[in-house]
Amino acid sequence: MKQYPFVLQERREWCVPVSLYIVLSSRGIRAPSQRDIADILGVGKNGFNDDLERIDLFLKRFGLKGRHTHPKMVFEGGDYFLKENLPREDIIAIYNHIDLIFPVRDEERRKAGKHFALVLDYQEMGDRVWLHDAGEGRMLDAPLGRLTMAMPLHEDSRYGFYVIGN
Repeated sequence: MKQYPFVLQERREWCVPVSLYIVLSSRGIRAPSQRDIADILGVGKNGFNDDLERIDLFLKRFGLKGRHTHPKMVFEGGDYFLKENLPREDIIAIYNHIDLIFPVRDEERRKAGKHFALVLDYQEMGDRVWLHDAGEGRMLDAPLGRLTMAMPLHEDSRYGFYVIGN
């Protein structure tokens, strides 16, 4: 299991800033505060505007690169994607938290559910993914299939996995 410093999300809408803060800190990089990252990325009261290019530019400052990966590709080759990339790169899952925890028919609640969380581990036996949920201050595990189902591409093509490396 990948080891990250345990850091709580300082504000409800700061799942992206805390994820990036943790990634930078775990690599020995002096990270800006969650507030500074939120300001740089333009995170407002409604959360991150999902501009992944802003994350790319932010990471470039620290000599890192990011790439978005489609969840279908991950699910079809999940064991390969996660086993090969997780040991050497940081992976952030972009998913609908409400859909992952329990299916909801209330569209207003679902709209507020987009969430970013670090992938800690993938266990082939049982096909389970472990996430660092800094918003709730806990580890969360789910079957890979259920996690990818919580990435509804028909709603937003930016759901999926964001991989960070050198």
